[in-house]
Amino acid sequence: MEALSSIPTAPDSRPLQGFYSHVANDVDDQAISLTGWRQMYDQLTPGRFTGSIQELWVGGMQIFLESTSHVLRQSCVVDSESWWFGIPMQTSAGCRLGSSSIAEGMIAMRPGRSQFELLTPKGFQILGLVVPSCDLERHIHALNQSSVLPRAMQSHLLKVGEDQRLRLQGLVQQILHEASSAPAILVNPTSSESIRIAVLDALADICS
Repeated sequence: MEALSSIPTAPDSRPLQGFYSHVANDVDDQAISLTGWRQMYDQLTPGRFTGSIQELWVGGMQIFLESTSHVLRQSCVVDSESWWFGIPMQTSAGCRLGSSSIAEGMIAMRPGRSQFELLTPKGFQILGLVVPSCDLERHIHALNQSSVLPRAMQSHLLKVGEDQRLRLQGLVQQILHEASSAPAILVNPTSSESIRIAVLDALADICS
């Protein structure tokens, strides 16, 4: 954790509402381009790196798609009181969370302010959700599923089944597509709240 503590969250000038995209030609640039994270990336295979991030902030929630070209070791911390859920787009391609492979039907899950390490293969894409802890706990409580989150917190990999993982993946992809093609929906409070509730419902479902 000490190695990441001196790295500022980036970019801290962005308002936490709206859709952003970034293209990187340097692995260090990629590492610091995800808002609200402290990260260091080590490129483990030779060649010219390319990467990109599509990032959406809505209702205090972060939704993103990250693409990277080379094998990477990523040291990561979400710099907020939140939960991160990671959905690799290629679950059979050798992605690891710590010492554990993220296999089919699995979703990664880590609390904010807790350092973790990812090993990602070449040509990799991952969808991410960062949700305030209080929002997720409040939503699960409202659904009368108060015992769900404590059980889920005991594991860093949620075994949800491939069909359920694909449903969540499809929801996240749809939200990012709509936000990038019609950004006006983000200034509509009804649309923004619909996105927020849809994500919380989906996360409550996988945690159960």
